This record gives sequence, C-alpha cells and structure tokens, in this order.
Amino acid sequence: MILQWRRGVRGLEYCTLYTMMKEIEEIIQDRLRSPMEGDDAGADTPSIVPVRDRVMRIRDALVPFTEEAGRLLILEREAMHGGYITYEKCDNPAIREIRTRLFSDSKSHGGLFKRAIDEVDALLFTLLLH
Repeated sequence: MILQWRRGVRGLEYCTLYTMMKEIEEIIQDRLRSPMEGDDAGADTPSIVPVRDRVMRIRDALVPFTEEAGRLLILEREAMHGGYITYEKCDNPAIREIRTRLFSDSKSHGGLFKRAIDEVDALLFTLLLH
C-alpha cells in the first residue's frame, strides 16, 4: 500500500467507490451466469440496454477521476514525507488544484468524484431493485 491511508488523504472515498464497483461487478457476473427466468442474457432487452448505457456513463466518469486520483495520491505521498497535510491544509498548489477538480473545495462530495459516485450509485440501485 503506497500511502497506508493517513489523515489528509481521502481513503474513504476511494474505498467506497471501489466497494460499490466490486458489488456491481458481482451482481452482473451472477446474472450473466444464471439469468433470471424469461431473460435472454445476450439480447438487447429493455433491462440490458439501460445497464449498458449506465456502465458507459460510469466509464466516462471514472476514467478522468482515476487518472487524476493516481496523480494526486503520488503527490500526497510525497507531501507527507515533507510535512503534515490535511483536507484543509496543504502548501502544494498542484495538490490543491487536483483536490478541487476531484472533490471540490470542501470536505463534502463534489467535483469528478460526485459525478462518478452518482453514476455508480444509480446503477447499483437499479441492479439491486431488479
């Protein structure tokens, strides 16, 4: 583990996204292995098409998020070696800029993270209902 999740790094957000994506993967894999009665696993049925569209929206949200998050984690690790960082305090302008794009300027969810988590949440909710 490159960071060992120290204070000032948004580990909870990364772990939440990972956990939700793993759950989506498991549900979809289970349904592909044993489709529900009346389903045709390979067909473009009304239940399959919206899932495919949602997966594509998740991909479009996650790709820029993960690219930026990778850069941020490296910068945060380097900053930790040079001092103390928190959500609010960080002297490195590159870290502040990426954090703002990813999460917004506050502790609450915003930025690319909010877009990604909203898309993941919508798909997970849909899968759990059906």
